[in-house]
Amino acid sequence: MSIIRSAILLTASLLLAGCNVHTKPIEADAPARDAVASSASPCNGATDETLMGITEHANGLASICRLDGQGDCLYTEAFGKTFISSRPDFNGDGLADFLIKDFTGSYGDHDIVHHLGYAACTQGGYVNVLSAFVTSAKADETQRQVQQWARVEVTRDCYDESTQSFISHRYTLSWDASTETYGPPDGNADLSDYCTAREMSLPAAR
Repeated sequence: MSIIRSAILLTASLLLAGCNVHTKPIEADAPARDAVASSASPCNGATDETLMGITEHANGLASICRLDGQGDCLYTEAFGKTFISSRPDFNGDGLADFLIKDFTGSYGDHDIVHHLGYAACTQGGYVNVLSAFVTSAKADETQRQVQQWARVEVTRDCYDESTQSFISHRYTLSWDASTETYGPPDGNADLSDYCTAREMSLPAAR
């Protein structure tokens, strides 16, 4: 009987040890996952210089100034060239972000507008997460990618002097976790600049 009892106790001990080995990594992984999730927000690295306050004005105009009120505004409604395009939720956190169009620049005959994206921070204010020189931009909140950031669909219409017509291209802006901003069109650094000879050689969108 003692031999049988010893075998039973040994088997139970081995099974218990196996369970403990399995559960320990899960407990250790939980804080690591939480740390990754909490570090995913670009707001975590915001400073007084990068944390902005955005004010909506009549006729869709917007002003973008430092949240602490220091210095001059980056964009002001006084010039009448900065407008709110939409209020998407870029990162799915339930806060309304800003997609803004600024018409301050001059881009020749190309149909280009400077689009700016600002993500809302839980501590207040907004941080810039997108800067693209394109014709149109729209956040597709049904298509979320890295760290739940929405894909942004853009178009870029470039004027071709040889044909005296516009060539339109469609691209996707995806979240780049390494820079905590949206990357270049289709992830191609060559497309960061608008309407280059390289881009003009690409097939037009259909």
